[in-house]
Amino acid sequence: RGRVLLASAEMNNEDMEDRLSYALTAAGITEHEHRKTVLMNIARVPLQGVDVAFLRGDCQQTSVVAQLTAIVEQEDYDLIVLDPLSQFGGPGVETDPVIGNNLIRILAICRNTPSVLIVHHTNKESRGGVKTTSSAARGTSALTDGVRWQGNLETRDKALGYQDFAVFRQTKNNDGPAIPPKALVREEHLGGALRAATTNEWMSFLEAVKAGK
Repeated sequence: RGRVLLASAEMNNEDMEDRLSYALTAAGITEHEHRKTVLMNIARVPLQGVDVAFLRGDCQQTSVVAQLTAIVEQEDYDLIVLDPLSQFGGPGVETDPVIGNNLIRILAICRNTPSVLIVHHTNKESRGGVKTTSSAARGTSALTDGVRWQGNLETRDKALGYQDFAVFRQTKNNDGPAIPPKALVREEHLGGALRAATTNEWMSFLEAVKAGK
């Protein structure tokens, strides 16, 4: 519930509409009016091919910050999603802790918004089905240190042919309790959208892995 601003630097309008449609179907939201209500509450900003960097290499803010601030101030959003960090952060955001810290400060432009979620890649060591920690974020630790919450998406045992499973793991939460990992299933016929795995699906997967199948 609530209003969401979804800005993606890697999707055009068609991509974004398809992804949202697949996600709703995977989540079991299939009734037309229900889908319509959900989509009305998601403001989509496709930015593929646009320079959306908040910072230059010298840590100076670009005009993109003012533009986003103006959008946010037009309406009370409950969640802002920026995808991905590498595009919105600008040059050096993953390697320079000073630039990383400045990016986190910029996200405070959304002070009247409960949550700002920025999508980021994991490092190489945290891929391939391993259990991840808060150090899984690619690049400088300033990014992880500066945020108040972090959740990781883990693939599961591709080598065994179980690439359709994933695990969501909360690895940092300064403002709330720990939550247990959540098993997910990737729906390939829905563009790879994820849904919660049933208990039977997850138990069957764990049994197969244990048996070495």
